[in-house]
Amino acid sequence: MIFVTPSMEEEKLVDNLVPTYIRRKYSSFLTIINSIYSNLLPYEKSVSSNATKEYLENSKSSSEPDTLPEDTIKVETIEIENKEIQEKHFSKEMLHLVTKEEQEKLDFGTKVHAVLETINFQNPNLSLYNLSETMEQKIKSFLNSDLIKENIQNNMYQEYEFLYFENNVESHGIIDLLIEGKDK
Repeated sequence: MIFVTPSMEEEKLVDNLVPTYIRRKYSSFLTIINSIYSNLLPYEKSVSSNATKEYLENSKSSSEPDTLPEDTIKVETIEIENKEIQEKHFSKEMLHLVTKEEQEKLDFGTKVHAVLETINFQNPNLSLYNLSETMEQKIKSFLNSDLIKENIQNNMYQEYEFLYFENNVESHGIIDLLIEGKDK
C-alpha cells in the first residue's frame, strides 16, 4: 500500500497496541497512521512534489477543457424497460422448532449433500471424505442406484444454478443434480 501523507511528527515506538488514551483521540485515518508512524519509518520513502498551491489553482482555472472534444465521444442511448420484479426461491422453509432427532437428520443430510456436490460420479473416491460407515453405505447405495448407473455416460451437472424471468417473476435456484440425456 502506498499512503500519501504530509510530513508527520515522530511518535514513540508502539510494541503491540496503541494505548487507549491515544486511540480515543483518533479523528481521521491520518491520526491513526501518525500514532504508529515510528513503526512505519523503515518503509517510508519521502518524495518531494512539484505541485504547489499556485500550480493547483492555476491548473483549475486553465482555459483548457476538462473533457475531450465532442467529436471523439460517442454516446449511445439504451432504453431499459422498468418493471417491478418479484423474487421467488425454491428451497423449503421450516416454520417450527427442530427437535434433537430432526437436527441430527438434517446434519446427516447436509454432510451427504456436501459429498454429493463434489464427488466424481464416473470415478468416485470415497476415501477422500472421511465418512462414517453409515454415511459411506448411503452414498454407495445412491451411486449404485439405477438412476446413476443408467445415466453414467450422460452429462451430469452438480449444483447447477439457474435464473429465469417469467411474468415479471425472477426465479432463482440450484439444481442438486441435473442429468442431460439424448431426449430428456
